[in-house]
Amino acid sequence: MILGLSLFSCASGLKLQFQQPAHVSLAGVKRLAIAPCTGVKEASALEEKLVLDLDSLNYFLLFDKNKLSDTLRQHQLTYSQIALSDSASLIKIGEELYLDAMLFSDLKILELEIEAHGSEKIERKVWTGEYERDEFGEILTEKNADGVEVKRKKMKVKILDQQFQIRKASIDVFFRFVDFQMGTVFGAWNIVENYVDNTLIGKDSENLPDENQIKDILINRALKKLLGEIAPKITNVKRPIETGIAALDSGVVFARNNQWDEALKVWQRAEETHPTNAKVYYNLGLALEAQGNFRAAEMQYLSASLLDINNKLYEKALGNIQKIWIAKSNSLLPE
Repeated sequence: MILGLSLFSCASGLKLQFQQPAHVSLAGVKRLAIAPCTGVKEASALEEKLVLDLDSLNYFLLFDKNKLSDTLRQHQLTYSQIALSDSASLIKIGEELYLDAMLFSDLKILELEIEAHGSEKIERKVWTGEYERDEFGEILTEKNADGVEVKRKKMKVKILDQQFQIRKASIDVFFRFVDFQMGTVFGAWNIVENYVDNTLIGKDSENLPDENQIKDILINRALKKLLGEIAPKITNVKRPIETGIAALDSGVVFARNNQWDEALKVWQRAEETHPTNAKVYYNLGLALEAQGNFRAAEMQYLSASLLDINNKLYEKALGNIQKIWIAKSNSLLPE
């Protein structure tokens, strides 16, 4: 009885979490290559952090840099040629390299400078070496920060020379996202970030970030802005999941918990044992769509529809993907 209720709930629809592209223009972009970052000497550090940040999203399938270099040599291509290619050439390059997109970056500025350095007169209370007394000559007391009773020190104002410095740092980096599928530039972002601190030289200044740490702060800020433009978002959807055979049912547990990698593995094994079962291909499409892999999902939904041509669920799933392509094409049309 419990099993029957569970299967019914799957057929009627479960609340699931899907990864969706940040913008419809990024739909279908999964296989991504990172072009070597150009610019000032810290460009390699920015590139390394960019790869780590993109990898941590668990969304894009990042192309290995060394393999890509070998593939470019085989096709007699350079990154500069790709960056300057027209629409038709970009589509052809994407097919040859088996890539959906490439991200270019140019670190134009990353520098730190001391804008001002000097001293200024300040008033500072200092201890005279004596304690405050009442009218009878008795030493007064007070509680310190720990609540302990202590003698009250007699203070005086003294004019001191205080050393200071003002540090300023800035980063200026240009990102360009090339979509091979559509043969166009999805987006270009010129990101500028600044850092300023007004430091009093002394014991407190020892805890301030050094030059390399400040540069890391700026790189992180710039990349955070970029990821805000291209990182996927999580959306809650209600979708049916096909059940009825053990090979499918065992993957439902993973799907319920939004463990789509594991669900996909289970249903891929189900495909091996049930190669003509339309339900298997529908579930595979569901898992791939949940991961934002719309092109692969479309092929699975199409297979399911061809095996069961009267199934409205499969027809609707396939139609949803096709609507995404229409929306993407419309988003890239010139206004």
